[in-house]
Amino acid sequence: MNESKKIVSYTVQVKHRYLLNGLAWIVAGIFLIIPFKIFTMMSTVCIIATLYLKTMDFRKNKEEADEMAEANMNAAMARTLMVGEIILVVFAMVVGNIMVDYMGLKLNIAAYITPGLLIFLGLLDFLVGLFFKQEEQ
Repeated sequence: MNESKKIVSYTVQVKHRYLLNGLAWIVAGIFLIIPFKIFTMMSTVCIIATLYLKTMDFRKNKEEADEMAEANMNAAMARTLMVGEIILVVFAMVVGNIMVDYMGLKLNIAAYITPGLLIFLGLLDFLVGLFFKQEEQ
């Protein structure tokens, strides 16, 4: 069978769109925290990889989601939303209340906004893919 005619299964699409893409976002965010040029360049490579993984959705030869896959995706997204809310609340409490108020920690928050956002968004994408795989089993 010709490689260009190969139909990409919905499970593989989810793996690319969420699992691998989430990992690439997380790695990009971690690389941005490290203040060396090589890590900034590696972060750029990771972001380019995420763009490639996201554009893979525009393939013509892909399997459409059936009702069960859609139900599993909805359940995975619902679980991810719950976990994401918990992470944000815990992070806000730890950074806002404990580290700043009680420990007197002085942070340059602006330097960590972009890496933190990339890591958080990557974690959400990764969790959707992970929870989808759990629902499929």
